[in-house]
Amino acid sequence: LLVIDVQNFCAHRAGGEWTGGTTKDLSHYWPAVDDAIDKSKSLIAACRAAGVEVMYTTIESLTVDGRDRSLDYKISGFNVPRGSWDAKVVDALQPEPDDMVFAKSSCSVFQSTTVAYVLRNLDCKQLVLCGGLTDQCVESAVRDACDLGFLVTLVTDACYTETADRQASTLRAIKGYCRQRTTAQVIAELEAPEAAFEGPNKKTTEGSSGPPPLPGGGVKYVRFEVTDLNGKSVSKTIPARHYATDAVYMYSGMMALGANAEVLTFPEEVLATGCCNAKLVPDWTTLKSVPWATVPTARVLCDMLDCPAVPRTICVAQLAALKEAHGLELLAACEYEFSLAEHVIDSNDGTPTLPWKPHFEGVDIFATLQFQKLETLAYEIESKLYEAGIDVKTMNAEYGAGQVEITYAPSMGILSPDAGVLYKLAVKEIAAQHGLRASFMTKPFPQNDVGNGGHWNHSLWKDGQNVTFGEHESDKTDLSATASRWIDGILFHARALEALCAPTPPCYERHGHWAPTHANWGYEDRMASIRVKAARANAYMELRMPSAASNPYLVMAAVCAAGSHGLDDPDAKVVPRLAARLDSAEDAFTPLPTSLPEALEALEADEYIKGKLGPDFVRWFCLVKRGEMDAIRADALKFAKARDPALNGDAEPSRADTALAWQKLYMEYV
Repeated sequence: LLVIDVQNFCAHRAGGEWTGGTTKDLSHYWPAVDDAIDKSKSLIAACRAAGVEVMYTTIESLTVDGRDRSLDYKISGFNVPRGSWDAKVVDALQPEPDDMVFAKSSCSVFQSTTVAYVLRNLDCKQLVLCGGLTDQCVESAVRDACDLGFLVTLVTDACYTETADRQASTLRAIKGYCRQRTTAQVIAELEAPEAAFEGPNKKTTEGSSGPPPLPGGGVKYVRFEVTDLNGKSVSKTIPARHYATDAVYMYSGMMALGANAEVLTFPEEVLATGCCNAKLVPDWTTLKSVPWATVPTARVLCDMLDCPAVPRTICVAQLAALKEAHGLELLAACEYEFSLAEHVIDSNDGTPTLPWKPHFEGVDIFATLQFQKLETLAYEIESKLYEAGIDVKTMNAEYGAGQVEITYAPSMGILSPDAGVLYKLAVKEIAAQHGLRASFMTKPFPQNDVGNGGHWNHSLWKDGQNVTFGEHESDKTDLSATASRWIDGILFHARALEALCAPTPPCYERHGHWAPTHANWGYEDRMASIRVKAARANAYMELRMPSAASNPYLVMAAVCAAGSHGLDDPDAKVVPRLAARLDSAEDAFTPLPTSLPEALEALEADEYIKGKLGPDFVRWFCLVKRGEMDAIRADALKFAKARDPALNGDAEPSRADTALAWQKLYMEYV
């Protein structure tokens, strides 16, 4: 709530604006001021009770002589000196000691104060305005706040100006910039369950396990969201008035659906229960607003009761096991590449036509002019991600047609894959709002040699310290014993991990194109499976096996399990020690699987990883992936027969037919 200029200077009969007398007709003005003050008093009380921040603006120069005033104020001939009685809010609406009061020397508070900066820091999305004058300082604030991206509500009977005609005319003129409500209506919204605003004054019950207040901004809907095996968000959206009271259920076999729901598999336990529903259990610590949603929306991440294949749940368990057994935590971030695509116009020439083509051509990595082709979209993605709590570090065009890389800061523990999933969702939704498709599938365009990578960067932390590197400051290649055994464990299980790092058939066409082919490691070595970036206290490890199609929860869970095996075996009785890639012959390292079927077999054969992640999870995962491969072949043959009806069922589909089937299955949701 922003109370505008209800101060002694102009809203008190002894104020400076009136002490020299006036020729104005104030017969409407003073009753309007008195009524607006009464309404504002009720509004302020309701906001404080609901935990809504209350702020004030006053006209006040930074100097006594007013030399800093805006030109408009100088021409108007008035000055409210710094620290004067005229600059104070009227007694009836006195700010509390910790309230913020912004002294402004221009008509709009957004032009001469830091109010916009402070509102962003408070994660404020919705701004409620009252005060005076409606057709001057209030109108300026409404227009500027709207242009700056705030959702503006003007409380019509808690603002005032000098005549009824001016009031009515202004309310009509700015109707497109704000939502207009009476004091009673706003108070009713504040008291309603669906408008449980979050703020610094919000009182909560100590130790309460119930849902927290909704984020600020007038949230209308809440997504109860689960991440499936492909890293795809699946959700039920409910009106906000039900979020705290109604249980939410979802089909219990959701984790057994493919990248799109045309791939429908049925694990035995789902069939045994008649394909029943499962209850979603929200993790209320994840309740956040969705800044790019077209209507104020929040999301909360959920577990699914009695389902053995929920990726986030599996990841949480592996992180907890790592902390309990070794006292270690992971600071991590995914480094995703993605492709921007636009629709292809059908050629009707009899050749298979991919429905999507690159948004821009060329392989001009880092070229400024290449990035310029997408900078408007990229800047919006960066802005919305920052509002969502993801701090973008770099943006650039990558080495592929339509290919982009936007990196972001790492997070500790489960917050890291949470951010990875949210990042993908944000990029896809914002791109769609621009009429484009953003895809993290590994090879969206078959003509490109490169694929979309999803390198997973991480470091090992214990007691608040990075323990990835050793103790010898002079040695730039001094991995700690902990990190060394961690790497050995990952590489020992790399063949099984490849199924989770490269979970789609096109992932394997990325091999050899800046993607590893053997289970090895090296310092600053882009050809290795694990590239150690040795920057002393900031050292970390880049797992280069994952494609962008990988699920960050499953990558993190699998790495935790595999790395822990190395730590559990310090004497290398089971997990051997491995030298760096450039210090050994290639045949010293295990080759990675070259296809998804081979990788799935390796995952099923690795009893250690299967035991850690859960045999039921592995069964569900392999069932879904084999279902996807069956669907790809069936679709590729269908496309081939559409082109050549004489083909028989044993024919091998062409590269173009297969690429079209890949796009059909993975382009939209992966």
